[in-house]
Amino acid sequence: RRHQKLIEESPSPVLSEKVRRKMGSLVVDASLSGQIGNVDAKGFVTLQPPRWGAEDLLVKFSRLDLQALTGRRVPSSLEGELAVTGSMDTTRAPEGEIRLVLSRSRLKEFTIDSVFGIAGLHDSMIRLDTAYAVWKDATLGGSGTLGWAAPYRGRMSFSLRADSLVAFDSLLLAETGIRRDPASDSTLAGRASASVELAGSLDTLDAAGDVLVEGFEWQRFRSPLLRGAFSWTGGKRPQVTGALSADSLQA
Repeated sequence: RRHQKLIEESPSPVLSEKVRRKMGSLVVDASLSGQIGNVDAKGFVTLQPPRWGAEDLLVKFSRLDLQALTGRRVPSSLEGELAVTGSMDTTRAPEGEIRLVLSRSRLKEFTIDSVFGIAGLHDSMIRLDTAYAVWKDATLGGSGTLGWAAPYRGRMSFSLRADSLVAFDSLLLAETGIRRDPASDSTLAGRASASVELAGSLDTLDAAGDVLVEGFEWQRFRSPLLRGAFSWTGGKRPQVTGALSADSLQA
């Protein structure tokens, strides 16, 4: 009887680790509609505190409103899907893979044409294989690695190129609270390029970046060339520095 009980409770040796995880998971096949938008989710989830996880979880959404979902002031209407496989608990860094795809969506006052990203986290290293966003006359891309926590370290870079800044006009007005000048019909205009470099780990993150804007016009302000730069040193006593210069500025 003792041997029989051992056999009954032991997992089959012919089962793969992936199949064993799925047997200890909950099957998800759900659809939600309402104020948050439309959400369809299929896959497997693990809810065994302190261990949480997902296996082949695919979440498709339309008109997703992050403000209704999170309670934070980020009104949005997102169209796309999120695929997740991974696990996390309180004893180690998370492990997993994630893929995000967005088609034409709105985030606050900003309209995005498409977003695509693939990332993973293994052995305490965050890996961004590829990430890019496209909107009117502009693209943003990035890749690289970062440590989840010290002493693991990596380096990640992002670059932006915008042949027109008009897509940022409504966002700039909304974020600054500035009202459009009735005496000026000028929307935000110009061309811009920028780069940001991240280094280290999430708890000791260093960052540096620069931006160049040509033909800047907004409200009553005009400048043929604007330059900006910043640096951030993380850790227990974070420090940030920044500088902005203009060849000339008319108002």
